[in-house]
Parts: sequence; C-alpha cells; structure tokens
Amino acid sequence: MNNEDKILNMLEKLEERMDTLDKNQAVMENKLSELSKHNDHISLLPIKKSLAVLERGVNRLEADLCVVKEDMSELKEDVFGLKEDMSELKEDMSELKEDMSELKEDMSELKEDMSELKEDMSVLKEDIFEITEKLEELSSSVNTLLDWADRAEDVVKVPLLTKVE
Repeated sequence: MNNEDKILNMLEKLEERMDTLDKNQAVMENKLSELSKHNDHISLLPIKKSLAVLERGVNRLEADLCVVKEDMSELKEDVFGLKEDMSELKEDMSELKEDMSELKEDMSELKEDMSELKEDMSVLKEDIFEITEKLEELSSSVNTLLDWADRAEDVVKVPLLTKVE
C-alpha cells in the first residue's frame, strides 16, 4: 500500500469518526431534551458543557480534515509532476543509451581505421627505406660513372661532358 492509499484510508476513517460524533451529539441532544421535559430539577449544565466540548472537537476535526484534503490534493499534484519527470528521465536515458551505442560503434570504426593507418604507415616507412637505399645506390653509381667519364676524358682527350656555363 503506497502513501497515497494510506492517507486516503486515514481520511475515510476520520470521516467515519466525525459522522459517529455527529450522530452521538444528536442522540445526546435528543436525550437531553427528553430529560429536560421530565426532570426539571436535573442540572443540564455539565451535559451541555460536554456537548460544547464535543462540538468544538468535531469542528477541529472538520478543520483538520479540510487541511488534510488540501494537503492530499497538493501531494497528488506533486506525485503527478514526479511521474511526468520520471517519464521524461526514462526517455532521456533511452536516448543516452542509443547515443552511447552509436559512440561505441564509432569508436570501434576509429580503432579499425587507426589500425589500417598504422599498417599503411609501416608500409610507407618500408617504401621510404627502400627508396633511400636505391637512391644511395643510384647516387653511388652516378658518382662512379662521373669518375669514369672524367678519367676517360683524360685518356681520350675528347670532352664527353659539356658543362653548362
């Protein structure tokens, strides 16, 4: 049983008690009027005082009941607002879970792309290393060829290379 049901149950019991008090008050007033008809010498003052006390108690209970009803109404409004907020939070959480799922997929794709990039970088490094080695071989061969041409020019006395001035 939730708090709202408990409060409603208490309100029903309070209303039943007030009805019982009202009935008892009416019964007592009837009995007093009968007694006053038959017995003029009986003092009704203490009974009337008791009735007045009962009536004040009933009035206070009625006032308390009104306050409780107002509080219940406010609680119902608050509970309704909380239920709406909870519904909105559930929707937001669902959206966040979807976003997280998308982010995980994107991260997985990024990891795959990074792995491919690393492989490509490794291949590029190997290619650059091979190109550097071949460039050194070519440079050495060109230098050897130039040395040979210089020596051949000295022996043959024919300019094999023409220098651009």
